[in-house]
Amino acid sequence: MVPLRLSAGPELPKGTLICVDVHHINNSRELWEKPEEFNGLRFHELRKETGKENKHQFVSTGNDSPGWGDGPMACPGRLFANSTIKIALAHLIMNYDFKFAPGEQKPVRTTLPNGTWNPGLDAKLVLKSRK
Repeated sequence: MVPLRLSAGPELPKGTLICVDVHHINNSRELWEKPEEFNGLRFHELRKETGKENKHQFVSTGNDSPGWGDGPMACPGRLFANSTIKIALAHLIMNYDFKFAPGEQKPVRTTLPNGTWNPGLDAKLVLKSRK
């Protein structure tokens, strides 16, 4: 709404967008081994390390898990969201077969200015009930 001078010195002009760079945190070689490669068991394996059994959960917060915020500003609904997402996904996976619509391919993922990802919102899927 107005220009703001940060305690570290720089002045931010009115209208400046500030966000956490989730893309570069999730793709950091300093934090993750081979971040560019999909590994569905990455966090499961990290939890096997002594002292990290309760870290790297979907609802975890911290400087390496910015998805839900951190500290006193962390999303209070993340545990409810976690359960809701699991129930919805379990229902879909147990009851439907998925495939891309004819002529469709895996969408291109792009980053947005607020640090989140656009997974390709125009992709078309075909769902077939298993019943």
